[in-house]
Amino acid sequence: MSTATCERPSIPIARRRFLRGLSGALCAAHTTALLAPAASAFAQPARPSDTASSGLPTGPSVGPAAAASDASATRPAGYTVTAWPAGPTPPLTLTDLRGQPWSLSAQRGRVVLLNFWATWCEPCRAEMPTLQALAERLGPGRLAVAGVNYQESAARIERFVAAAALTFPVLLDRDGAVTRAWTRRIFPTSVLVGPDGRARQVIVGEFDWNGPQAGSLIAALLPR
Repeated sequence: MSTATCERPSIPIARRRFLRGLSGALCAAHTTALLAPAASAFAQPARPSDTASSGLPTGPSVGPAAAASDASATRPAGYTVTAWPAGPTPPLTLTDLRGQPWSLSAQRGRVVLLNFWATWCEPCRAEMPTLQALAERLGPGRLAVAGVNYQESAARIERFVAAAALTFPVLLDRDGAVTRAWTRRIFPTSVLVGPDGRARQVIVGEFDWNGPQAGSLIAALLPR
């Protein structure tokens, strides 16, 4: 079973290197009991009628992420979907791997999907193919997908991005301040932001972004 989430421990660098190899097992033990009840309580059912007119999937995944979606279908859900808590949407301005600035305020008029992740997090890695497929399917004109990496070196991130063939922007949160403002540092955490720039939904845990529930969540935010 793939792990549901990972929490970033506060440990010395030497021990981090050792524990990266064990992150899957540690996360599984910690999060299975934590998230299973919450997933049942908060997960929202797919609404095929919401996705039919948007080009989003209403059934099994097709295309480049079909294999990843088929594999995830055999695993129990390990995620929660909740509304953004009351309060303002934090600002977000970071640079990407090419050194180019990226800001949330510049994305007004489009739905934005922010994915907070790290390479040492197994469920983060597992959901990346479906994020990439989603970005390709909808295109940047309808949906802006951006990955926010938590405090890792550019060299390490670049190796992962090349191996996973990611084309959406990956932003560098070098000091972790943006991640702390947007999440509880449980990875992966994704936030859907409406065209008006307001955060709407928070998805914690590995999520199938090719599935009908993802399609329903995004279709509800797309301009009519």
